[in-house]
Amino acid sequence: MGEIPSRSRKKVKNLEKEYFSWMFKNKSEDVQEWNTGAWKKRLNPFFGELFLKEVTQEKIFEYRDIRESDGSKKSTISKELRTLKEAIQLVDPSFTLPEKIKYKNTGKKADKAPTLEQVQEVGSLMAQHRNHASLFRAVYIVQAGTGLDTSDILTDTQGGKRKGLTRKNIKLAEGVIRKERGKTSKPANIPILPFVREVLQALPFPLETSQFLFEGPIRAYNVSVQRNFKRIGAGGFGSKSLRHFVTSTLFNSGADWEWIQAVLGHEPGSRKTADYVHVDLEIAKKRFKKAFKSCQTIA
Repeated sequence: MGEIPSRSRKKVKNLEKEYFSWMFKNKSEDVQEWNTGAWKKRLNPFFGELFLKEVTQEKIFEYRDIRESDGSKKSTISKELRTLKEAIQLVDPSFTLPEKIKYKNTGKKADKAPTLEQVQEVGSLMAQHRNHASLFRAVYIVQAGTGLDTSDILTDTQGGKRKGLTRKNIKLAEGVIRKERGKTSKPANIPILPFVREVLQALPFPLETSQFLFEGPIRAYNVSVQRNFKRIGAGGFGSKSLRHFVTSTLFNSGADWEWIQAVLGHEPGSRKTADYVHVDLEIAKKRFKKAFKSCQTIA
């Protein structure tokens, strides 16, 4: 790992102002919010009093061990360390993290998407929420028909920085939702399905173009979705699973890979799309059978 020059007498905590200034110019709002939390809650308490030259490989591994003992996963710790690296590299561009950091808690990628029946069943349960029944039901329906992240639909009333849908994002006449994703800053252009249109048309249009369509507590919504999937015996699914549902449904219906990326606002050529696509085995069997119908043998 690159050594911090001995002439640098700065402490890690003194990088905050410079790093935040750089971050707010170069990162999306979603990343800004995440990195700010990681810095204040995790990185600064551990590394803050260290001089830059004291941020050694051993210290990096010590931090990893502590975070893993807290139950944190590889993806979370990796993002935290990447934030630390970005901050230090503003002072010393030669600084690098260890080439290989082994993790015990590697996390688990979703290996399937919820079925249509499961998504529909949870949809009916969302209308039973004690405090936000109509709001959560509406947000859920829009999410299940667009694949947008929760924070790209619902504007958080409890401090989140990402902003949800506004009137100007909804083009009812064109039949499309145009929204820049907070996570990638890439535009999503999503056709409005009939059941999504029904929800949108029930809103008090016309609204101010900048007015948010849905405002409420994001965490409570996400918890409600997760719990309702668990109630129907589909534990492990949550609001993020609706993006898997939409993407997989499109893919299994024959939609082109690059087209899915463009419509849903993924980075062009992104490998992330693969995480959201889950092949329906029965559809795959039928397509193989049809494609190889005239081929009875190979040798």
